[in-house]
Amino acid sequence: MARVYAQGAGLGLTNENGVSYWQLARDTAVKLINEADSYGAYLHTDISDMWADANNRNNKEALFIATGANAGEDEAYMCATGTNKLFVYTCGSPGNLSEFFANNQKPSDGGSYFYGRMNNALYMPSKYLMDCFEPSWDKRWENTFTYAYSGFSLVQAGWGAYEAGIVTITEAMREKYDLNPAFVGEKFYPYADCTYITRTYGKNQYVASVWPKGEYSGDISKLEKPKKVYVVDYPIAEDDDRFNIICSKEYLSREEKWKYKAFIINIDDLYQADGQPHSTPFDGTNSFEAYPSLNKFNWSYDGVFGENNLQIKNGDMYIMRMAEVYLIAAEAEVRLGNNSEAAKYLNVLRERAVRDGVDPATIRLTSATIENVFDEYARELCGEFSRWALLKRHNAFEQRLKEYNIRAYNNFKPEIHYNHPISEEFLSQISNRDEYGDNGYGTTPTSGLIK
Repeated sequence: MARVYAQGAGLGLTNENGVSYWQLARDTAVKLINEADSYGAYLHTDISDMWADANNRNNKEALFIATGANAGEDEAYMCATGTNKLFVYTCGSPGNLSEFFANNQKPSDGGSYFYGRMNNALYMPSKYLMDCFEPSWDKRWENTFTYAYSGFSLVQAGWGAYEAGIVTITEAMREKYDLNPAFVGEKFYPYADCTYITRTYGKNQYVASVWPKGEYSGDISKLEKPKKVYVVDYPIAEDDDRFNIICSKEYLSREEKWKYKAFIINIDDLYQADGQPHSTPFDGTNSFEAYPSLNKFNWSYDGVFGENNLQIKNGDMYIMRMAEVYLIAAEAEVRLGNNSEAAKYLNVLRERAVRDGVDPATIRLTSATIENVFDEYARELCGEFSRWALLKRHNAFEQRLKEYNIRAYNNFKPEIHYNHPISEEFLSQISNRDEYGDNGYGTTPTSGLIK
């Protein structure tokens, strides 16, 4: 209801007593926050728990879930079998820098048992979204994006020795990628190791664990299981030789890059002056394809892999979670002129994302603007399909796109894009499709707007 009221508020709606829908959105959201226990609602106190693999199937913060098929000894899998390839659409293509990966272990290949087959690379984060994050204090950075890539081994699976995942830095790599000559002949070691589990329904599962930094023995008893293997703790130590490609939020000079064995890509360099991403090499390599990968939809646990297809991971997806209720409360408070109250709700989300050692007082807001709300929505909910509705209800497409996403702005048609298209699959099944209309998207002869 809080979400519905917020959307209606954007249309200027009031209830039968003339009360603004912004007020109703605020009251509904605050009621759920204040009476969370009585509703069974919950907000994780640490953002890393929100995205932990162990919490995916039973996440206490989730309010509404699209349940993924769960592989295992259960015929229910066949009734709910899914083909969720979203993680592969929202990832980069580090495998196109093939020299950094052992034979048959490129993330884009069919043998990418660790990451899953990252070979689509359809959606790259915008420059605006990258700029929203400040990793020095905000753990949402690594809990949202995999920003460093690595090789892996298959010792647990029994398919090869630990050494098979090691890559040696060659002179050709040094020259091509401008690596520090001092590291020629040194090695990149596997970060992860995958097991092999067979299931009657859902087929093979390749659950990953992590080799600790400095552990080169290949002894599987030394493996560790973090909350999520695709979350790489920030910052990465200069001497951490498990990572071969690192996307740096902090802009590093050549001298600073050379402190690492890894190939360092400055994230800012991935974008042109107008914020549009490079679509062709800008440095003589394929670095433009190895951008940070959204990891919210990439999981590694027994039951999530789908039908031997390494592009499919069928985790639960959250249509709405408690964090959005706090965002709606803040959004409504801003629209009602209560900016200090709005900051209070944003601060709850900011403080649970604070990195150890950072004083939460240094990142608190005392007063929040609508710009603060937009930015906090981006940090918290990016990739979770909320942005269109948010910008629509504030009539903000033109201003925000022009400032932060010029390519989208140049293709934006307000007479059409403030409405969603109507599925052609639906329209093909009704006899009055032309009368019904398609919201202007051109799938019916008159292409009318639905009234």
